[in-house]
Amino acid sequence: MMILLGIEITFIFESNSLKDKRRIIQSLMTKISRQYGVSIAETADHDILNQATLGLGIVSNSHVHAEKMLQQAVAYCEDHYPIEIIAISWYE
Repeated sequence: MMILLGIEITFIFESNSLKDKRRIIQSLMTKISRQYGVSIAETADHDILNQATLGLGIVSNSHVHAEKMLQQAVAYCEDHYPIEIIAISWYE
């Protein structure tokens, strides 16, 4: 069985310019993708200075494993980056 699971997170953080925002977002996306094996992209709020929305997706043969990887990715973001998550949406 193939499980497709996705999550969209919106968060706020401090940045001084759009260039600074892109640097932070790119760093976060690269680390999350490598460490947790998820696909990740900035899906909205491209031109808003202190807010970002990221979509994360994973394909697995286990719903429990897929959910665990996405939850760990979100926890990593909160633990290693100065962000405040303001919305989370799950997609199955």
